[in-house]
Amino acid sequence: GDAIPESDRGFVKPVFNLNSIGLLQLIGQMNQDQFAGDPILAAAAVDPGALNHDAEYGRACRKQEAGASLFLTQPIFEERSLELIRRMREAGMKVLIGLMPLLNWRNAQFLSHEVPGIRIPEALLNRFDPEQDKAEAQATGLAIVLDLARRFGAQADGFYLIPPFNRSALIGQFLTRLRAANQTEPEGAPHDLDR
Repeated sequence: GDAIPESDRGFVKPVFNLNSIGLLQLIGQMNQDQFAGDPILAAAAVDPGALNHDAEYGRACRKQEAGASLFLTQPIFEERSLELIRRMREAGMKVLIGLMPLLNWRNAQFLSHEVPGIRIPEALLNRFDPEQDKAEAQATGLAIVLDLARRFGAQADGFYLIPPFNRSALIGQFLTRLRAANQTEPEGAPHDLDR
């Protein structure tokens, strides 16, 4: 799991009794016993931005064997990420792609260069201008994530949205734009990322 926040370190101690595979196995056992009539849906994380797709695929297979019925990706921004997702789906795994709206130039640069597993192509980074005001930057970020949803969505079993800094209003704006785009766009129209 994630590291304990600095503000909680005096009150909370990490416990390492289980890894992700052990937790999936425990959920599977509980689903047979305590929750037999109403089982817990066990989902697992996968990182299609990992440098070694073979290792990540092997880990996903072990998670599936341990009981994962669904996989959620880290936020993706690049075509290379789809290679692992295609391979997983060919093996019968269900995959939801994680999409995260970028807030502005600084946020995009930070995610791309400082957060492990997130790579944002230069073409997307260059769509932001460091001088954009908040509204312009937000519109750029929403346009990028809309393009990604339209381009990558068919490559998976769906997608889920990750609001940056819990800014859930962005998700509502994204859904409004997605609905509008789906109503007006002819089948097979090129996307902004195709340029």
